[in-house]
Amino acid sequence: MTIPRWMVRLILGIGFMSAFMGAMPFVIAHWGVGIDTQRNPSNPFRLYLHCKMDRNYTPGTYAPFPMIGFAPLIPDGTIFVKRIGATEGDRLELTQNVLSVNGRPVATVNPIILAKAGLPSSRLEGVEIVPPGFALMLGASPDSFDSRYYGLVPLNRLAGTAVPLW
Repeated sequence: MTIPRWMVRLILGIGFMSAFMGAMPFVIAHWGVGIDTQRNPSNPFRLYLHCKMDRNYTPGTYAPFPMIGFAPLIPDGTIFVKRIGATEGDRLELTQNVLSVNGRPVATVNPIILAKAGLPSSRLEGVEIVPPGFALMLGASPDSFDSRYYGLVPLNRLAGTAVPLW
């Protein structure tokens, strides 16, 4: 007895759909896609692959995290994606509005952004060592609202890593 071609296709189609639907919870739990919709982006990329389970937080890696404590300017929970600029043990120095990491200038504090955020000064001051469990988060744009203004971010608030796609 020969199985009709349409039935073979139906069985294969149901098998592939079942495998695809079975894998979806795994895929959704581990990866996502992020899109930067800002008019003036703080990073050179607009599309990111969000690796939710990756906890390899090293300088140069991008990481998403929820912003907390700047409502109503920025609603709590708004997701930011920034590049990790410094981690545990790195030396930060803020002198004359220039932020240096381990003696290398990396960013300038903009007084206009401080005023817009309602901050009298940067949350980073003088010389400090990044303590365990924290990271300095920086945007690529000089106008980025980042750790220069809101301070160090706890690593437990980072939600995996973000791989720039485009």
